[in-house]
Amino acid sequence: GQAQAYRGILQLKINRIQAVAESEVDRSLFLPTAPVAPDAMTEELLRLIMGIKDKHLKKLVLAFFTDLKFVELFKNAPAAKQMHHAYHGGLLEHTLAVANLANLVAGLYPVVDHSLLMAGAILHDLGKIKEYSFNSYPFDYTDDGRLMGHAVMAVEMIQEKIATIQQFPGQRATSLKHLILSHHGRHEFGAPVVPMMLEAFILHFVDDLDAKINTITKISEKAGVPGYQWTEYQRALERFLYVAGPDNQTEAAEPEIHTDGTTKARQSQDDVRQRLLFDSGKPFTE
Repeated sequence: GQAQAYRGILQLKINRIQAVAESEVDRSLFLPTAPVAPDAMTEELLRLIMGIKDKHLKKLVLAFFTDLKFVELFKNAPAAKQMHHAYHGGLLEHTLAVANLANLVAGLYPVVDHSLLMAGAILHDLGKIKEYSFNSYPFDYTDDGRLMGHAVMAVEMIQEKIATIQQFPGQRATSLKHLILSHHGRHEFGAPVVPMMLEAFILHFVDDLDAKINTITKISEKAGVPGYQWTEYQRALERFLYVAGPDNQTEAAEPEIHTDGTTKARQSQDDVRQRLLFDSGKPFTE
């Protein structure tokens, strides 16, 4: 088939269809994927794991990342259904970024328990391999994922591994579980408990930082309409975003708000909506 424009809208003209086995299909050609190869990210994450000095925590983390079935799921899972890192490999990409940020913060503050923070950073979202169904697009929640949430599911998975490690310190297990359960920061953001330890605060902030950077970057890429410097109102962030780059800067102006809540940029953005949908394979807004 071929892509062609009809009345200003991209469409796909199909000439022939052939059924193929799923094993013969490279999903990355049709589904949104992380920009970095998963094997390279996994290798970097393993280097960070080997830097954990606490022998019990290192053994626990390695119990997951030497499990080939787990690793395969972890490498392919998204970090979210729609918002940040919502693509195959997104969970690995997000986890690696959070772990790198946590490692940097721990290096600046000697008082931080490096091993605990790193274990929490690497394991904080592992429940998402069970929270989401991601064999097809769009991604969706599993029944268990919607009913329990990934933080609780992660703690269950961690406890199962701890049970296989002899003489794992009980207080260490409790501290790590606290980091996992509190990493969303506030009850209204889905945290069963709020951070009550220094390492839990750090994990929450670096997790939120990476999620926000990815979200804003993706919004800016999608909203890059020539001549406009502002996005539409972003409900998830509760604000407009200024997205003018060095090649798109004119006299700054506040977005013109219409009665329906949209901005003047909406018309131009609608013009490119179909192109963005076709090119990215993802919804224009999340």
